[in-house]
Formats: sequence, C-alpha cells, structure tokens
Amino acid sequence: MEKQNKIQILLATAEERNKAIHIMRERVQKTCIGVMGIFYVIAGWFIKDGIALTTTQKGFLIGAIVIAALSTHFLYLRNIFQGFQGQQRVLARIEDALKLYDPGVYDNKDLGLFPDSWKKAGTDNGKGKFFLTNYLLLYIGAVVLIISIWICPISTDDSSLSMTGTTNKVNAPQAK
Repeated sequence: MEKQNKIQILLATAEERNKAIHIMRERVQKTCIGVMGIFYVIAGWFIKDGIALTTTQKGFLIGAIVIAALSTHFLYLRNIFQGFQGQQRVLARIEDALKLYDPGVYDNKDLGLFPDSWKKAGTDNGKGKFFLTNYLLLYIGAVVLIISIWICPISTDDSSLSMTGTTNKVNAPQAK
C-alpha cells in the first residue's frame, strides 16, 4: 500500500475515533448531570414539603439511592469508560504513526506537535480526570438526597408517604 493511502486511512480512522470519544463524553456528562439533577429535585421536594418518613421508609429510600448511584456507575458508566479508554489507545497509536509526537517532523521546534503525555491516553497512566469528575457529580447528588431524607422528620404513621400521593407534612414553613 502506498504511503499516501496509509496516511489517508490513518486520518479517516483518527476522525472516527475522535467522534466516538466525543459521543461517549457527552453521554457520560448528560447521564451524570441528569441523575444529579433528579436527585436534587427530589431532595428539594422532601425539604420544601416537610415530608415525614418512617424509619423503614428512610432506610428503603436511602438503599434505593445507593443502588441507583452504584448501578449507574458500575453497570452503565463503567462500560462507557472501558470503550472510551479503548478509543483513546487507538487514537494515541494513530497519532504516533502520524509522528505527531516526534520533534521536528511538522515544524522546526524541539517538541512534537502533541505532548508525550498524550501517548498514555486510555491507560492507567493517563492524566485525564473527566470520568472521575463525573462520578463525583453523581455521588454528590446521591449524598445530598440521602442527607435530605435523613433530616426529614420521623413519622410514626406508616401512611406518611403512601402510594396514593398523599403525604404526612410536618409543620413546614408556609410561603407568604
């Protein structure tokens, strides 16, 4: 195969890898911000309406939140993360084949166009914190919701939060 054809294949493949990486990043960010937003809305509802919960209800809700956050992280986001790392490794290899890390290939500078640290993208030695930051957003939202449930007044009435939508409110401050 001619060198020019190889370069065209590498460039086209790099473009596809970049698109896939951006789609994955967007999916992770939308998921984490969306779940965090839902957690905040529910937390606000509990606090605003002064909903009283039994100890059993609190335990169930807190358990459900923990399961939701952990399953989102480990069953959904982890899968995307693994695909993301694979795409990054392939892209770094393509960039290396295009000599984007080699000094003096594309200009007369002593450095490559891309920093050497980018070669480690998609490995455990990579320095990107995108996924960690999004995991933290997810867990911060879960903690805020758990705290809002924890500080809800305790009800002795088992019907304080019923399936019919009625709630047992505890002297919540009234808006004027």
